[in-house]
Amino acid sequence: MMYKVFLRFPEALRPAFPRLKEKLEDPDSGVQSAAVNVVCELARKNPKNYLSLAPVFFQTHDNIY
Repeated sequence: MMYKVFLRFPEALRPAFPRLKEKLEDPDSGVQSAAVNVVCELARKNPKNYLSLAPVFFQTHDNIY
């Protein structure tokens, strides 16, 4: 849903971006998945704006294995 909101109201992305970035590291995998989906969809429009998030996608977590 957030992706659709950001498409319709692009000015909403700037104040929401820190919270979206925070959700990429949420302990709930469903929340993480939803945040990743929003970022991926937004990056399709303008990938350069989301390069700063790349390290979050490549972090390793000890508790995964």
